[in-house]
Amino acid sequence: FRSLQAQFSQSSRALHLSAMVRKIVDRGESDDRDSSPDSTRASESSPLSRVDSAETLAQANVKPKEYDPNLWYIHGNSYDLHEFVDKHPGGRMALLTGRGRDCTALFESYHPWNDKHRKILRAYGAAPPPPDPFYEELKAGVRAAFPGGCGSTKMRALTFLGLSAAWAIMMYLFFVVATPISCLLAGCMVATIGTRMSHEGGHWQMSKYELVNRVGMFLGFLIVGPSMCWYYQHVVSHHVDTNQDGDAERDVDVEYIWLADKLPAWIKVLSLPGIFVGVVIEIGIKRLIVDILMRGHVGGHKVDYRLGGLIVE
Repeated sequence: FRSLQAQFSQSSRALHLSAMVRKIVDRGESDDRDSSPDSTRASESSPLSRVDSAETLAQANVKPKEYDPNLWYIHGNSYDLHEFVDKHPGGRMALLTGRGRDCTALFESYHPWNDKHRKILRAYGAAPPPPDPFYEELKAGVRAAFPGGCGSTKMRALTFLGLSAAWAIMMYLFFVVATPISCLLAGCMVATIGTRMSHEGGHWQMSKYELVNRVGMFLGFLIVGPSMCWYYQHVVSHHVDTNQDGDAERDVDVEYIWLADKLPAWIKVLSLPGIFVGVVIEIGIKRLIVDILMRGHVGGHKVDYRLGGLIVE
């Protein structure tokens, strides 16, 4: 962990130095342009200006690109992976999540244990580019922290049983006791117990069996809204466009949690039941009706109505 911290610290210093150099260069170019009679034209045609304009345009227009719904797009190349779906070690749904979209980020981030995924991809089309050196260092750190491999990261049996028992209590409080106080307690349990079940299930960490993970994801948010709404906003949106400052339309995970952050620290604990109400609105109403049914995309990521039993759920 300290090694990873050191790596991040070095990278942060490098990025900071790069930013300082860019500011100096920008200032120098700005001075040159100001002293030139063609300064306005030079500014408009400079590479940095074009890059900034492209970034601004990309942020303003988050409508998903048009992709073939039956192909996977990785590092600018398209692949037909249907023959590999049933062979995928992570399960069918994990692979089908990337169908019909640019799934480069999912492809890179979900395979830290080895480079077999790159070798397999070569059998279905163009070879992917070499992995990023810094990202390879991070993956080496993950492998060092979990020497037992992927299996050692799965949920422990006692944790699984404890979450299942707590989920049963949550449902009993909400549907059977059904008093204002019991529903407040159930809301707190959704924010802790239910979220944990859906999160671990959505990341395929509850079990090595895909069905167990899918059921866990479904049950965790059962009294909130369709779990596939959360799957799109967290797994597909948040883990692809993580915490992008000034671009909340792309990372839509926990869209309104900033309201709780505005409260004083001692009130945040008291706001936990209220967060449950916000989640119902966010996942059960806005995400389902506005994003999935009306817009057809979540945070710029197109919805595949064939995935995960979305229509049935």
